[in-house]
Amino acid sequence: MPAVQDLPSPVREFYTAFQKGDLDTMRTLYAPEAVLRDPGVGFLLGHTDILASGVENILKYYYAAFSNMPEAPRVDVRRFWQTGDEVIVEHAEGMMTYLEIFTVTGGRIAGQQVFWGSIPPAPLLRSRAS
Repeated sequence: MPAVQDLPSPVREFYTAFQKGDLDTMRTLYAPEAVLRDPGVGFLLGHTDILASGVENILKYYYAAFSNMPEAPRVDVRRFWQTGDEVIVEHAEGMMTYLEIFTVTGGRIAGQQVFWGSIPPAPLLRSRAS
């Protein structure tokens, strides 16, 4: 199974900084006009949109997210794909599974789309299979 260090740059640096809650490093990884699309954006930033546009708004989102976490997130990469300027990463954090699509332009993250959901407990899966 791949690990964070196997990911291409700057996605590798993003997850390394993300796991440390290192907003200063994260700031350097995004293009100034970057766009983050994540279902949690509106909830954490107090509006109904799922977009955070521009580095400062993206960092506000991550600051709010980190402030709501009891401990630093641990990213377990399951697999990733790279095609052209896109890097797609499937990973888990605890009971949540994520699929993130990064668009990298000029060595910086220009776009990030996040899809997530909970992983059902194994007993529930077994009971549905019966």
